[in-house]
Amino acid sequence: MVYKKLLDKMKSLKNWHYDPSSDERDVVNLKPYFIDENWLEDIKKHVNDAEFSDCVWCFKNEEDDYENNVLAWTKLDHRSYGYNKENTRYKQIQIDNDNKPCWAESLLKQAEQRGMHEAYLGVNMQVPGTINPWHFDTYQRLKSGHFKFGNEQEFEDIRRHLIFPENWHWGHFFQVGNSVVTNWKAGDSITWEPLRYHLACNAGIMPKYTISITGKIKI
Repeated sequence: MVYKKLLDKMKSLKNWHYDPSSDERDVVNLKPYFIDENWLEDIKKHVNDAEFSDCVWCFKNEEDDYENNVLAWTKLDHRSYGYNKENTRYKQIQIDNDNKPCWAESLLKQAEQRGMHEAYLGVNMQVPGTINPWHFDTYQRLKSGHFKFGNEQEFEDIRRHLIFPENWHWGHFFQVGNSVVTNWKAGDSITWEPLRYHLACNAGIMPKYTISITGKIKI
């Protein structure tokens, strides 16, 4: 059976320009979040203690039914372009709402003040030489069931705020559509339209940390 790429399926929906020559800006800069320097050690410890995951592994039954499982389909796309377990390793945690550290309480409160509700917070760490390849988010924690093509409007009220907890370091970058993000300051934050393709890369010499807050907004 010939493999059908998810990227080709998404292009067929025509919900984004998919044109690398376009100068259209696809990232939205937000008002910076307050990040206390004293939080950094605990933020890093929480995620550093997690096990490594990767962007290519999935169960065999999910692979066999990939056109009905967009998360598995995404990972198969990554494999088709040559990504593997080693160059896509990362650590990620989601903070339990029943046992939030003070920094998570503060950041979620700041998100609420910006009009976000039902929000949850995660922390991601990439070691040097790793990539989270070109993909879009499906926000499984806020959505029930599998992603369904044709119901993309169900994502219109969901946003993810990506927060950089420390100043930019060499080789760290984030890309949303045609926008490449670098040289950030601690607390800088960005967002983008739902189902917009993006990636994260650490081609530097230090671990790269990001915080994500995902929730619903009024539209």
